[in-house]
Amino acid sequence: GRAPIMRLPTALTLLAALVTIPAGATPPTWHDDAERAFAAARESGRLVLVDLYADWCGWCKVMDEQVFATPEFAAFARDYELLRVDVEDGGEGSEIQRRYGAASLPTLLLLDGKRALIGQVQGFHPTAKLLGRIRGELNKHALATSAYERTLAGSDAALWERKAFEWHRRGDGARAAALFAKLVERPEADPLKAAWQRYYLADSLRLDLRFAEASSALAGARAAARAAGAEPLGERIDWLGFAIARDARDCARAQGALDQLEKEHPSSPLVTEARRDWTSLKSVAQCS
Repeated sequence: GRAPIMRLPTALTLLAALVTIPAGATPPTWHDDAERAFAAARESGRLVLVDLYADWCGWCKVMDEQVFATPEFAAFARDYELLRVDVEDGGEGSEIQRRYGAASLPTLLLLDGKRALIGQVQGFHPTAKLLGRIRGELNKHALATSAYERTLAGSDAALWERKAFEWHRRGDGARAAALFAKLVERPEADPLKAAWQRYYLADSLRLDLRFAEASSALAGARAAARAAGAEPLGERIDWLGFAIARDARDCARAQGALDQLEKEHPSSPLVTEARRDWTSLKSVAQCS
């Protein structure tokens, strides 16, 4: 179900309506289309600052009027692609909220052009405090990146695995894939564990938008899963075949992968998820 979101007193919503935009402030321009925002970020090398909101969210209105309209925020935001999404739109906004577990509003997400999570700031904060929080998230990410580089250069397989899953949870496919690739290259006595490592390598490559490599790695995961007799993993692998085609906007392959998933695993909750994504894909990619 949808993550719970805090509701606010009516008086606060009325207060937001009385707030005026500071004189001389030029509100920054926000994308309202996620695909275009992330494409622009990949082209420019900028991060995406995502504002999650809902129409009933009073603090979101206060944030818009008292923070986003200030010259200080406008100057800061020049280095970012700005995206505003409604978490109740039943589409991209709802999916972004689910993907990053944003349980309250307002929430700001810092994502890169491939949607990897850099950081997030929850709740209302005055401009100076908000910008400080964002910079703090950037600093924490920089420290995590430095630790990743040390891990990648090391030889501790247990640490590779732990950090690979951490980066995968962030949606950082590039770093996760580099670590899972090191795990796959080494001998693994447990065939089931080896199959799962190959699965996560394929999924990390998908997150990094390397779809051909992801498909190739998925074939290796499928063979390893069959050898290990891992039926639950086979279900995940069939879903990932659909997810790769979905993210690549390959309508024909996505339809075929969905048909396969429905045929092989008709009672799986992954089928419901895939059907929802297929409906969204048909709208975005104009699949027939």
